[in-house]
Amino acid sequence: MGSGVAAAATSSIVLLGLSGVATGLGAALVTGEPGYVVTLKLAYLAHTPAVLVVASVAALLFGLAPRAFNLVWVLPVFGYLVGTFGPILQLPHWIGDLSPLGHIPQMPLESFAAAPFVVLLLVAGAAAAGGVTAFRRRDITAT
Repeated sequence: MGSGVAAAATSSIVLLGLSGVATGLGAALVTGEPGYVVTLKLAYLAHTPAVLVVASVAALLFGLAPRAFNLVWVLPVFGYLVGTFGPILQLPHWIGDLSPLGHIPQMPLESFAAAPFVVLLLVAGAAAAGGVTAFRRRDITAT
């Protein structure tokens, strides 16, 4: 279970970085400004803690109640819907704060904020550790 969580975390970080580089290359080719590669890579990597929270909640659900595992989809779907339609529907700001995606600064338009980054990493670490611990304690019979 621990190696699966670590593989999911590592691959998420790598894919976020590669997506940022690819988007930055496209922007640099169109605008002629090579600085977009680094700027957009960092902007994509700023989403790492939110992605790790979702993956860690999945691990926690799988460890505690495997039948409830599919409920993890509520987090990204809720985050997408509130992020997309929240401003249009004039939803209160606290509703967006219920999603881990709502705490990520919209880089490069907003500057990087360390506090939500660190807090989300701590939440992800706690959820992952809880999931691995709960998985170890499950009553699984071996054949």
